[in-house]
Amino acid sequence: MLKLIEEVSIEAPPGMVLDVIADVGSYERWNPWIIRAAGTAIEGNEIEVVSRLGKRRIKVRHRILRRSGREFRWCDLGWFTRLAYGERARFVDATADGGAAYRVELTITGIGWRLVKAMLGSALEDGLRAETAALKQRAESLHRQAS
Repeated sequence: MLKLIEEVSIEAPPGMVLDVIADVGSYERWNPWIIRAAGTAIEGNEIEVVSRLGKRRIKVRHRILRRSGREFRWCDLGWFTRLAYGERARFVDATADGGAAYRVELTITGIGWRLVKAMLGSALEDGLRAETAALKQRAESLHRQAS
């Protein structure tokens, strides 16, 4: 199994952070990992994303597995999931100062996880790190504008 984790404190209310994450259609405006995204973030819905993985561009469909008060989770869809199943879970919890503690976990399982790690591991790490930093910047900027 491959598991990548990023964590960050965000100076914005948890609800605002979750709203940014759930607004899939605006990913291309702030998320350096995403070139294009479409779909509605409702549990059970599919969304389509074109991502940057290093120098590659990859088109992937995801299913929204959970969208709750603190969690937003999706899984990959497609033929490759028989070999390497990917799931991304994002958690947002309130901090004592009114901000948000954000944690994202990208997990790849299945018989092909080692191949994914060898071929795409660095690009996945870089993308997850860049996305997390951009989420922090976007949510904090929106919070400052609203204040």
